[in-house]
Amino acid sequence: MEKDDSHCRARQDISTWVMWIALCTYLSVKQQHGTFLVRMEDIDIQRSKRELGEQLLDDLEWLGFEWDEGPRIGGAHGPYWQSERYDYYEKTLAQWESVGFVYPCFCNRARIQSIASAPHRGEIPHLYDGHCRHLSLADIKEQGTQKEPSWRIKVEDRTHRVYGSLARITNSSASPKKWMILW
Repeated sequence: MEKDDSHCRARQDISTWVMWIALCTYLSVKQQHGTFLVRMEDIDIQRSKRELGEQLLDDLEWLGFEWDEGPRIGGAHGPYWQSERYDYYEKTLAQWESVGFVYPCFCNRARIQSIASAPHRGEIPHLYDGHCRHLSLADIKEQGTQKEPSWRIKVEDRTHRVYGSLARITNSSASPKKWMILW
């Protein structure tokens, strides 16, 4: 609580949901004698600001969290800010491409949302239909001149569900290519 001359007011910088997830994760890891690693998700250029991430770390420290590895303390699995891991993501994507584990997807958000909003009887909602999975090389080349693709993970056995994709985030100021896994 912060106090000024006229009244007392509560400070709520960390969301209750973030705190709850951090607490559950922390307790689970500690119960299993594991390593509590903190990694900061900061690759959404439009919404992420480094100072907000630093403030989140301040809040976690204020709440008494002590991580074993992560920002401010280092460790074996750094860097801990996702925006500093682009080279790793580029190499991983290239490796996945080389073995055919992923495919480019040129679907826009409106199409993806329309799939999610219109489930049919017997179907699981929010399941991407693989629209771009079987594009020819010519189609990929042509569509690639108009739009930067997201990368979807191929799943051969339809009984397994993958609710995510690897998406490239570009910045008009010509920063390095950026990747994130969307789940």
